Amino acid sequence: MYPTKEEILKEKPKFRSGTFLIVKLWKSTSFKKWKTDKKWIKIEKLILLIEALCTLYRKKNPEIILDNEYYFETRKRIIHLNKNNPSIISTLHELAHYLFKANELKACRWSYWIFKECFLKSLEKLNWNGHMLRK
Repeated sequence: MYPTKEEILKEKPKFRSGTFLIVKLWKSTSFKKWKTDKKWIKIEKLILLIEALCTLYRKKNPEIILDNEYYFETRKRIIHLNKNNPSIISTLHELAHYLFKANELKACRWSYWIFKECFLKSLEKLNWNGHMLRK
């Protein structure tokens, strides 16, 4: 069962010190040409974000598979990224599952609050569709 928008917004989770700094540093170097970057370049940049956050959280870099949708394979501990639709917030969501073995509410909260803190202008362009934000 997926959480509601209200459940996601209800409480800001605690973040490891440096989380927002890492994402903002990534943004300062990788987000500048985001709108004009080719999809494969965006995916490479998202993988760098995953690796930077894994380093901060002292986790081994996950296996990543380029796929046609976003999801996390719990048993195999594999992150699937949608190669056709590079998404920062979706990447953060799947990373939360990897880092914390997070349930949907925790993964939604973790990715939403990072995105809000670091990409507020982009967040304002998104609309809620159930538990997800979409263009």
